[in-house]
Amino acid sequence: AGILNSPLYTRILLGVLFVGTATIIKRTYLAMYFGKRMFLHFRNRMEKILTRMQIFSQLAHVADIAESDRHLYDSNSLHLQDKELEDIQRNPYDGIEFVSIKSTKN
Repeated sequence: AGILNSPLYTRILLGVLFVGTATIIKRTYLAMYFGKRMFLHFRNRMEKILTRMQIFSQLAHVADIAESDRHLYDSNSLHLQDKELEDIQRNPYDGIEFVSIKSTKN
């Protein structure tokens, strides 16, 4: 119990807590600073990549629709129930949203 009441132990403990807290604050600040710099530097490239990804995603979705439509009218494909087939034939694009994409040129 003698070491726990020692002023030297208290100073060392407080010093370690202070250094740990200062390190956390410094790391957080640097992560935010460099993250902001990276964002500003690569923003235009990322916008282009994300726009292309969105276009490819929509194209893949349309391809899936075309593929499912092809299976609907294939005489060998009888995996859908009559009710499902009627619903799909009535409204094949139900629930599909197409997003318009605007290009930003800088």
